[in-house]
Amino acid sequence: MGAPFGAGRPGWHIECSAMIEEVLGSPIDIHGGGVDLIFPHHENEIAQSECAHGRPLARVWMHNGFLTMDREKMSKSIGNIITPRELLEQGWQGETIRWALLSAHYKAPLDWNDDLLQQSQASLDRLYGALLRLKDVAAADVSAPAAFVEALADDLNTPAAIAALSALATAANVAKKPAEQAQAKGELLAAAALFGVLQADPEHWFRASFGAAAAEIDALVAERIAARAAKNYAESDRLRDELAARGVEVMDGPSGSTWRRKG
Repeated sequence: MGAPFGAGRPGWHIECSAMIEEVLGSPIDIHGGGVDLIFPHHENEIAQSECAHGRPLARVWMHNGFLTMDREKMSKSIGNIITPRELLEQGWQGETIRWALLSAHYKAPLDWNDDLLQQSQASLDRLYGALLRLKDVAAADVSAPAAFVEALADDLNTPAAIAALSALATAANVAKKPAEQAQAKGELLAAAALFGVLQADPEHWFRASFGAAAAEIDALVAERIAARAAKNYAESDRLRDELAARGVEVMDGPSGSTWRRKG
């Protein structure tokens, strides 16, 4: 094709160097891309930009591993792709998708399948269950604990951060004294906010995860509450067993009964 300076056009590598300098200026803070772009693309960008301007192109380089499906790289040309919109339409919640993507280190490959999503759902159910247990406790105004922040600061080590979140959920579940419960809930919420999870109301979270069946579960829980109020404990136990068979755990507390998916 023609151009004002002759035949042809700028190559892929020089285009990126030129756009970075024109739009962002160098050095930029973070330059990312897939591991397949390290050579030749990013190495060429570095050579061009640093020779032209005498300064680094980027302060931090982050190269992500491939997202695969059945151990094969996701690609439009192959046709083995799935979009977030399609996953949401299938009934998966946005936080479940986010958690699944964060479950592996960004440099590592991640194989996408329903088992990964189900494991992510179960992990979030456990965290939301801890919040549901403390639903009447006001969270302390605290920062995310050092262990969680240090994991993210260690080259965005999201698996280690997930382990820290799990430990915070455990602390919230075993806390007995009001001050301990407030502290544990505050730390869990502060850390989760940096991950972009635990943003929903816990009861809404579990209702959404059961979809249309949530209304049936609500009705069974209401029947059980009525049976308990009438001191019909045999019927109350029967209904609890029926709910358990549906994968539902009922929690009775001073402010009433709530339910969640069994962990």
